[in-house]
Amino acid sequence: RLADAGALDEALAPLLAFLDAAPTSADGHALAGIVFAARGERAAALRHLRKALYLNPADEASRVHLEHLL
Repeated sequence: RLADAGALDEALAPLLAFLDAAPTSADGHALAGIVFAARGERAAALRHLRKALYLNPADEASRVHLEHLL
């Protein structure tokens, strides 16, 4: 909800805490990739989107976001 509202900085801390607790969450990594991309942090966005696709190769949304960044 925070990310959707444009509160990217506020969204990042709980999201990264979630990923610490659930490092194999494809959805968590996908959202982190989107948030990092929106913040202009390309390297972090690429890392998380690639991880999301590794964990869930069928995730078309992550694939589209990754292609856009590349």
